[in-house]
Amino acid sequence: MTLSVLTDTHEKAVASSSYYGLNGVRHIIEANKACDSLPVDYNIHLGDLIDGSDKPEISRGLLQFTMENYQNSQRPFYVLEGNHDENDKYDEHKFITSASFRRDDYYNLVTKHDFEQPEIKRLSLGSKVAWIDKGDIRVIFLNTSDIPYILNGGTKKYDFKKVRGVREQQIEDLISILEKTIDKHVVAFGHANLISQSGRSALNFNGDLVQKIFTSFNNKDSGQLKNELSGDFGVNVRYNFTDTGISTISNYI
Repeated sequence: MTLSVLTDTHEKAVASSSYYGLNGVRHIIEANKACDSLPVDYNIHLGDLIDGSDKPEISRGLLQFTMENYQNSQRPFYVLEGNHDENDKYDEHKFITSASFRRDDYYNLVTKHDFEQPEIKRLSLGSKVAWIDKGDIRVIFLNTSDIPYILNGGTKKYDFKKVRGVREQQIEDLISILEKTIDKHVVAFGHANLISQSGRSALNFNGDLVQKIFTSFNNKDSGQLKNELSGDFGVNVRYNFTDTGISTISNYI
């Protein structure tokens, strides 16, 4: 399997050749053109398409233009969500009284186009865990910005730019996918680091639990996974990876 991978293009409506700006759009256009001429299987973006600091109409326009470029390319693509893609940086800096992106803006502009492609698999319409296969290779995508959209007086209760997390539904989906992954070489992708160099969670919520799932999968373990949290990020699930054959996860990227 050959992948083209970009991340953190941070598109912004300013002219810049060296930092965040319209050069992010150019990088994606160039990558798509290159993929059309090369033996690439999938075209991947790991998140932060936009910088999230422009007016909402500009940020939505950048997302729409970018996804149209992916759709016009010849290769199947998958775009992960980053912690700037809900335009929260604009909300934070401008001190506005209402969220600049509506609940479904990012989904309608980006995510739904991922799943319009038959090559991209997921367990259900609401699932935020996706995967692709080629032969005995499986690539799994996690959303590390799985933060609920909750308004508090018109503004978001959670700030995507600062908060990164994985909710229980994603963990359940990940376990279900891995339990049915037989004799495959597995690579997982996400936007943010799961754990720090010291072994602690690098996400605000549940990065360490995802790492434990990966370790348990490679060890062919079964057991229970839980934390002491409640609500959106509380986790209490069981897993059984004893019948996965020679499958191993080699990398989280």
